[in-house]
Amino acid sequence: MTVLVLILFLLNPPSINEREAVLFPSKMGFNIISNDSIYYTEDGASWMKRKHKFNINIYRLRYVPQLKENSVKYLISVGGGEVYKYDETLDTLYRIDNSYRFLSRFGEAIINVNDTIFSFGGYGEFQYNNKLIAFKKDYREWTLLPTKNNIVEPRINAIIQYDSIGNSIYIGAGESANHEFELEERVLYTSIFQINPQEKIETKTGDLKPLSSVFKRVGVSRDNYKIFDQYRIPLIYSDNEIIAIDIIKNKAFKFIEPDLNRLENFTNIAAYNKRANNFLLGIDLTTHKPRLNVISENDLLGLEYEEIDLSLKKPNTFFLSIIGLALISLIIFFSRKSTSSSLRDLIDESINEIKTQLSSEDFFILKSILEAFPSFIDYPYLQNSYEKDLSYESRIKKLRSSIKEIDEVVQKAIGVRGGSIFEIDKGLEDKRIKVIRLKEQIHTRSYFFGKLKGLNK
Repeated sequence: MTVLVLILFLLNPPSINEREAVLFPSKMGFNIISNDSIYYTEDGASWMKRKHKFNINIYRLRYVPQLKENSVKYLISVGGGEVYKYDETLDTLYRIDNSYRFLSRFGEAIINVNDTIFSFGGYGEFQYNNKLIAFKKDYREWTLLPTKNNIVEPRINAIIQYDSIGNSIYIGAGESANHEFELEERVLYTSIFQINPQEKIETKTGDLKPLSSVFKRVGVSRDNYKIFDQYRIPLIYSDNEIIAIDIIKNKAFKFIEPDLNRLENFTNIAAYNKRANNFLLGIDLTTHKPRLNVISENDLLGLEYEEIDLSLKKPNTFFLSIIGLALISLIIFFSRKSTSSSLRDLIDESINEIKTQLSSEDFFILKSILEAFPSFIDYPYLQNSYEKDLSYESRIKKLRSSIKEIDEVVQKAIGVRGGSIFEIDKGLEDKRIKVIRLKEQIHTRSYFFGKLKGLNK
């Protein structure tokens, strides 16, 4: 009997493929339900497996994120329609809707609020939609929540939040496609909207433009950016950065020191447990040997973040008029002489000053990047400047710190601000290896009153 129990606890989880199984948080860990079994883990390494008798075809089901954690979970068919209720206390899973598989809301944004499921957008039947619908367990039917002005564009892959104080749905981001002239063009949306179902009004409340460059990379295979909707607020992440987005408060939070090494090894955030404050990370999820890892919220995200304002900017017309008149007066009264130089030339001019402010290791890295310019240079080569006895993880972490330090010192020395001077990408031959180079930029230098000003062009 002892041997049997050990085997049950050491079995690997099944493929986390929506056609075969569904994954969601449960108790202090995570459940995977397949057609005949339930797998449970709290650490991602050891799994408890047992048979179930739900008599349900676990085919293309997804977990509905909850506003507040409780013992009842809802699963919905991919593409919309069917709804299933799982009660972890009673250990039951059964279908509760009187509907059917819509197959018209693929990529919908969904959230569970006090046993009411809200769904926005999606794609199917050759069209994108912008309808907000709701499912209430007592009625067992989906209901359309119409609005008067209908200004939110049809889309897929939007992020959704619920404001329990204002009883409103917030929608942001997402994409669709433009098929004019027989060409498919990806259309990205940045506006944030509040939808009030009671007043039937849609209102624009913010804008994600400060993050537009990040959202452009979601779904692009080489960039590997993804959206995760089970955390307290939506996350957008890759192995380069993690950003949390609160579209209710019009704020984003870029984490300063997340555990990117962990995300390099486990490239997907698969689930989040609000009770335990743990994430389940994974790689090779759709294979029959997925690798999974549990990490605490603080360890993955870190404790420090940079705040980004997403609120709508209201121009001060009076102030802008005064500034405009002042600038015109200055342009007329004073002459200006400008010169343009490449970023590489500006660094060469200040190389002696830069050298005095960098460590020998960091200066070697900068010099190597300059010598390789305009080509990229591999991270592993740059790590050769460090002590040979350092571990691979330590070298990676130290190289990130070096690049950040070099970036700050160089920008200060050449008088340029606004974004990094480096371009970081993945290797063409081996996507696991990062590469870096100096950006190909031209900077205009203007002389006002005999004082040099650096303006990024």
